[in-house]
Amino acid sequence: MILGHLYSMITLINICLTITLGLCFIFLKVPQKQALDGYRMTRHSIAIAYLSIGILNIVELAGDPYSPDGLLMNLTTLILASIQAFLLTVTLISLINQSYYTIKKILMELIPVSVCIIVSYLLYLFDQKTVLTSWMYIYSGFFLLQIVRYFLLFKKEYHLAKNKVDNYFSEEEKTNRLKWTAHAIVGILFIALLTLLCLIFPNTLIVSFNIVCIIFYFYFGINYLNFWYWYEMIDTAINYRGEKVQPEELPHSLAWVQMDEAIVNWESSKQFTEPGLTIEQVAIQLKTNRTYLSSYVNTYKKQTFKEWINLLRMDEAKRLMLENPTIPVSQVGAMVGVPDKSNFGRLFSRTFGSSPQSWRDNTGHGYLTVN
Repeated sequence: MILGHLYSMITLINICLTITLGLCFIFLKVPQKQALDGYRMTRHSIAIAYLSIGILNIVELAGDPYSPDGLLMNLTTLILASIQAFLLTVTLISLINQSYYTIKKILMELIPVSVCIIVSYLLYLFDQKTVLTSWMYIYSGFFLLQIVRYFLLFKKEYHLAKNKVDNYFSEEEKTNRLKWTAHAIVGILFIALLTLLCLIFPNTLIVSFNIVCIIFYFYFGINYLNFWYWYEMIDTAINYRGEKVQPEELPHSLAWVQMDEAIVNWESSKQFTEPGLTIEQVAIQLKTNRTYLSSYVNTYKKQTFKEWINLLRMDEAKRLMLENPTIPVSQVGAMVGVPDKSNFGRLFSRTFGSSPQSWRDNTGHGYLTVN
């Protein structure tokens, strides 16, 4: 009885959360900008995902989840979980690659899911419970393969997107804006596994499952809403809409053999110490295009743009600390283009294996203690 009341209370919270967020997604006003097309079109898939889970919970709460004849509810749960996985994965991948999903790809994804749904309900309608029980195992196996495939597909697209961001921005925090999507896909995989276990042990796991769902849907929804503020900036790095011309086609671009000299001169001028530097800005300074510069840095420096700029900044930080031992470490970070003290310390430690203050102490210039 206590477990039943607890289940009802948690399910009610889940209903309120998913319905509220689902309506927020529907009525969310997004500016009519081309750079926000990808974000704008994902609102439909995520709204359907949230509202459908809210409706299922209403139906489940109105019935008896502990009924011995819960075959229809189990079947509906499995079907909805399969659709949910598809909708949420489409949302995540579209956020980092808006051109990935075409109508053809979506239809190809929906065909096997639709076949499974039709077969399941036909077996139920014609009262083939014995066959349906066996079919549920097959469907569960298909669902598991579906989730693993989505996870691997997202992983591939995520690494491509992350590489593009790292080859556009010099700041670590820009890459961090994508991390919630990676956490979300792990959450989808985890909930999928919990769904399968819950079908086997419903009385044991149903409360824990709903608690996990509340946490996941809240995390996903809030991060999705907040991502709107960063999407246009991230989209600039991921979906390049400029003309991807070769440098020899540009009247003021540099020949490949001249790039080394231009890079050396640019590095000597310390322009990498400008905060918030992007590859677009550096390309303009070098009178080339961002595609060409990115290719050069990746090929000859064997680094991403972010790695290249931050290594220059950390080397400059070492030089400043050696030549000016009285300058506070926090001020050094600002001088090399990393004004945030914690980010500077993290970058320096990752590059050289010790904090700036420890490195300064070990070089014999550590008589200044930074507050």
